[in-house]
Parts: sequence; structure tokens; C-alpha cells
Amino acid sequence: MMRVSVAKLVGSGSTIDAKVNSSSDAPAQIYIMRPTADGSMDITMTQKPGENYAGFKILKWKEADYPDTLANIDSTSKLTKATLTVDLEADSFYVIKLQQAAYSFADPVDYPVTLELK
Repeated sequence: MMRVSVAKLVGSGSTIDAKVNSSSDAPAQIYIMRPTADGSMDITMTQKPGENYAGFKILKWKEADYPDTLANIDSTSKLTKATLTVDLEADSFYVIKLQQAAYSFADPVDYPVTLELK
């Protein structure tokens, strides 16, 4: 069983226009996928270069164990766009965890990050 308090259901064709907060106390943004067929999915992340930058993980949920990490993109300080292809299994749950990858010592700010799922 999977329980989350705040999550958004996404899938192929979804565009996630997120605002990531630079505070070290900011919670990660959680997105859930449950594909209906086996296949690969391209996930493209775009962000503006700057002092603040995001990272994301893709996890395959396992009912009785820790989730499998399929991707962990966290060193993105000079990255403006990246695409990765992930093989997904039908009727499995996948978690996309989007959060800040750099902490700012200035006042917290929101900065835009986009994930496109195709």
C-alpha cells in the first residue's frame, strides 16, 4: 500500500510546471505515475541557469521493500535541459521526487522547473 499526503498523478503527455523553493526546509514535490502498458518514457527537465537549481529522482515503488532508484539527477548547476529515457512496467507505481539540489543562504525564493513526460 502506498500512502502520501500530497502528490499529483501524472503520465505520458503530462507537463509539470513546478516552482521549486530554495529553502532547505522546503518539502520535495511528489508526482505519481502508474502506466497501463510496458514501455519507455522520455522525461525532459528544463530550468534556467542560476544560483538555484533543482534535482529529481525516479523511484519504482515496492510494496514490501525500499523503492528502486531508477534515476537520480542531482548535480544540475550548469544544466538547462536534459532528457532521459526510463523503461516502465505496466501497473507499477513510480514516484518522481522533485526538489532543490542547492541551498541558498539568501532569502528563500521560488524558481521555475519544467518536467515533460512523453
